[in-house]
Amino acid sequence: MKTDAMKAGKNKLNPLASGTRAHVRGVTLIETVCVLAVIGVVSAIGMPSLRGTLSNSHATVVGDRLLTDLARARSEAIMSRMPSVVCPSVDGSTCTKGTDWSNGWIVFVDRDGDDQRSAIEPVLSVVTANDLGGLQVTTSVGRTKARFLPDGRSGGTNLSMHVCDGQKLARSVIINVVGRSRIEKPDSADSACDAVAAR
Repeated sequence: MKTDAMKAGKNKLNPLASGTRAHVRGVTLIETVCVLAVIGVVSAIGMPSLRGTLSNSHATVVGDRLLTDLARARSEAIMSRMPSVVCPSVDGSTCTKGTDWSNGWIVFVDRDGDDQRSAIEPVLSVVTANDLGGLQVTTSVGRTKARFLPDGRSGGTNLSMHVCDGQKLARSVIINVVGRSRIEKPDSADSACDAVAAR
């Protein structure tokens, strides 16, 4: 025989067992759909900004890597008292001709002074297309590689290198005739890469 206390205890555990309608807390389907809709709208608004931030960050990394390799080449030229070269490369071993550095570049000590890497010349750094993550790197038409003399100078005229994200200029690396390199952000967000590279 069940006592009233047992029945009362059972009903506390299962409020629907007594036959009366109890207030059950929870989330309705409509509330869940509304929350998901708000999350979707906020995500759609934030995604372009996030893509822009990630793209800008990647362009900064590539520009900094280029600046680091240029500084390394200059430093090596001074320390070894031999010219060093930074040039575009497809295979990570030899220089390629042209203004497109999008397949990567190499840094090497140019012991024989011919601006081309031979088997006896050590490679100091290699950057591949995978390291660039789809960004394009180009140089100005007049100079397609960076060469540093034993006194640290970069002979010839200033050299401009451009990091582009699609058709948009993301960064420029400039080497002056003294051999110093600097990185610049474009003046406007709409700077076209083709127009700058043609200079």
